Amino acid sequence: MYQENQGEDFVEYTPFEPQGHIITSDPYFALMANDDGEGFVHCGDGVLVVPLTADGQVLMAVEHSAAFRRDVLIVAGGATEPGEALEETANRELQEELGWRA
Repeated sequence: MYQENQGEDFVEYTPFEPQGHIITSDPYFALMANDDGEGFVHCGDGVLVVPLTADGQVLMAVEHSAAFRRDVLIVAGGATEPGEALEETANRELQEELGWRA
């Protein structure tokens, strides 16, 4: 179990290992099926960041979506690198995708 300091509160995080077999995978996702044959997608640890400005505005980016064949609004997010704390991942993704620092 992992505990991360969130001010006075702690967020508990327990790694999850999916049950089933891998149908196909790449470095980021695995298409899997459970024993009943139900399919699901598994990905490793990651974060989504919904940053708020001092005046309460949400910072988002526009990104082209191949699935929707149009531009869509996204929040910053991505996979956690090995040994990287979730807070570090959040800051890295915020900088990479929106050009902001927390």
